[in-house]
Amino acid sequence: MTTIAIDPKYIDVLNALGNVTERVDEAIRRYTVEQIASEITRYRREAAQFEVAYGMVYEVFCDKIAAEEGFTQNIRKEHPLWEADLNAWEFYATGLKRRLEQLENIHQEKKP
Repeated sequence: MTTIAIDPKYIDVLNALGNVTERVDEAIRRYTVEQIASEITRYRREAAQFEVAYGMVYEVFCDKIAAEEGFTQNIRKEHPLWEADLNAWEFYATGLKRRLEQLENIHQEKKP
């Protein structure tokens, strides 16, 4: 566990609201969830652009690249920069997965 300093001007207010540690933990949890949710929205929006352009989700695209002969040649005809797109798409797809896992972990920790 990490220790943080709290500005004394907040201590009296937090004490009046209940256990200071619980209030600070709740504030940090809410802030973290808010930030993760914002990134999830951005990652979904960015990944969706690639899904529309290529007509499939990231995982299916990767499977086709690996399994289907001629797929990359066909994709290159319509999307000559598909490899650069794949790098960006991977960033958003893996970032989305990671943030969703983090959000799930936060919600599971909150359950009794």
